[in-house]
Amino acid sequence: MDGQSGNRQRGMAFETGFRVVPPSGVLGWLPPQFWRTIKEFYTYGVNFLPIAASGTSTETISIQGSTDFVLLYVAMTATSEDNLTPLAFAPALVQLRDASSGNDLFQTPQHVENVFGTGREPGILAVPYFLRANSALQVTLQNLEAVARNYRLSFIGFRSVPGSDYETGRLR
Repeated sequence: MDGQSGNRQRGMAFETGFRVVPPSGVLGWLPPQFWRTIKEFYTYGVNFLPIAASGTSTETISIQGSTDFVLLYVAMTATSEDNLTPLAFAPALVQLRDASSGNDLFQTPQHVENVFGTGREPGILAVPYFLRANSALQVTLQNLEAVARNYRLSFIGFRSVPGSDYETGRLR
């Protein structure tokens, strides 16, 4: 009990008279069974090296079988084909598809700069996107330029080890 409000701390969450409150804002977007799991910072990436002039290409990210992945940020680097000149403007469209469920994350392909930020200022997802172990994220990129370009896309978040407990560091 905390003495004044009558709330009890249970594990890493607070139990109020109505519900268990998550320990932080980000974890509040996840189902409670993921609040206590061991979490590890992780980045998945795909490279389009190069994507052809006016071309479209699809790459698939396979989520590891031992961990779930919670996507929080997306970042991009776009350069000339020789990697010597960063692009001030990246003329490309992107579509993300959860290949496991078949759901597109966007109604239509979006301009890459509307979604992805840079390494210094990554794009922030409105809500974390959860990908289960052994699932896949399909990334389709369309180059709108009549010149081949290199695109490197990063999917930044954390891995969650199912069946683990962060307090003991062990599998349950």
